[in-house]
Amino acid sequence: IYPISLTTADFGIFGQCHAASTNLCMFFIVRNFKLCCGFWNNDLLGNTSVSMNTWSHVACVYDLPAQRQTVYL
Repeated sequence: IYPISLTTADFGIFGQCHAASTNLCMFFIVRNFKLCCGFWNNDLLGNTSVSMNTWSHVACVYDLPAQRQTVYL
């Protein structure tokens, strides 16, 4: 990502929902200048702030067997 302007509001990177259920949604956003990903009511907020006017590689990984989410910046 290459953010040029962020506020404290949510800034969407990716979102996807299964049409049959809101419980099958996944989102990846910048919230309060930090990466945030989640599914249904299990949001994970990163620790590092996103820098303006700088390219950053971002990822959200969900390990189903371990039931673990990780965000990378």
